Amino acid sequence: MHPIIKDIAYQNKVDQLVFLGDYFDDWGQQTNNKLYQETCDALLKLKKEYNCIFLLGNHDVPYLTRNLQHYSNHDPNIVSLCANTLLSLEPMIAYAHDGIIYSHAGFISTPDEIDFRIFTNDNHDHFVRLLAYEQHYYTNDNPLWIRPDEWQLSVQELLPTQIVGHSPVSNITTFKAERFGSKLVVCDTFSNTSTNQKIGNYALVLVKDGVIERIY
Repeated sequence: MHPIIKDIAYQNKVDQLVFLGDYFDDWGQQTNNKLYQETCDALLKLKKEYNCIFLLGNHDVPYLTRNLQHYSNHDPNIVSLCANTLLSLEPMIAYAHDGIIYSHAGFISTPDEIDFRIFTNDNHDHFVRLLAYEQHYYTNDNPLWIRPDEWQLSVQELLPTQIVGHSPVSNITTFKAERFGSKLVVCDTFSNTSTNQKIGNYALVLVKDGVIERIY
């Protein structure tokens, strides 16, 4: 993925990169320690080379809360490596810029200021928020877990356009809420199936002055 980012950032004079989470836990790779190490190295390299915003996904949060899931790596050294890498990235749950809200899966109501904070180990309120999002993944109002079809039916107010990942799509896809007309732009085009088959076309989203373009 890094060469794609490098080429597009250069060609389009990109001044900021926003990553939507789920950096770890590829299908069937939970014990591939080398892959986790390579991922951490790549993330830190991106942070060093570019002006980056890193958001948290449902696969990342367990390494910060230490509530490891069945899809997590359980090697203590890798767990610590992932947690320390995430903290170094200064991650957030949500980010807003030029009238667009970015998150892993999407909000059905306006995020509050805790969601926009940089996560640190000594921030009790933020830690409690992560625990709540992590433990309530069966609800349809969770910005780490909600799916686009659930979001369409659940939006509670008129919201700015949102850009999210989480749900694999073959191409960047826009969903419109049944009420209020809010839009959710889903761009998880980099996921694979459980049999390691490519799902998406590796498209990226370019945003210029609040206007969304598709980049291939």
